[in-house]
Amino acid sequence: MKVKYSTTLKCQGCVDNVAKQLNEAFGEENWEVDLSSNPKILTVKNPESPDKAIKILESKGYRAEILNNE
Repeated sequence: MKVKYSTTLKCQGCVDNVAKQLNEAFGEENWEVDLSSNPKILTVKNPESPDKAIKILESKGYRAEILNNE
């Protein structure tokens, strides 16, 4: 299963700002951000809780909402 989130991340610096927490929560190989899309899309593979990514981004000052579950 993959969960896609619409985010307020804007650039690689924003991604770098949340990377450590996302790595700890999901594993380095289990998430990615598409910086070419607008809005920027975070995809997480097999999250235990889909809300976890939202909470991580919010803790760093960004917003995210679930687009779909695949």
